[in-house]
Amino acid sequence: MSTNLDDLTTDAIPSPPRDHVKTGTDEEGNFENDNNTPFASVINISNANGIHIGSNYNVIYQMLLDWIQNEGTAATVGKLATALWETNQQDVVKRWSENFNSNQ
Repeated sequence: MSTNLDDLTTDAIPSPPRDHVKTGTDEEGNFENDNNTPFASVINISNANGIHIGSNYNVIYQMLLDWIQNEGTAATVGKLATALWETNQQDVVKRWSENFNSNQ
């Protein structure tokens, strides 16, 4: 059974704004607009079923989905782990690797 990635998207959580435009093709971090823009704001609303509409999980899922759709095969687990590690999210990478190792 093949899954179309468009079927996994949701209208409830829009993609975060893309203010930064790369000016170079091979240089990582080369952006036309290098000022600090606010991070995607999230509104947590609980419904009767305990589902958080607009939760961090949905925002992160949408960002990763957009990354995969935009970067294709260049969007790798290694690049994600490196980006998380370099932004002081070592705890996330460690927990992720422990979860991965326990599932093998």
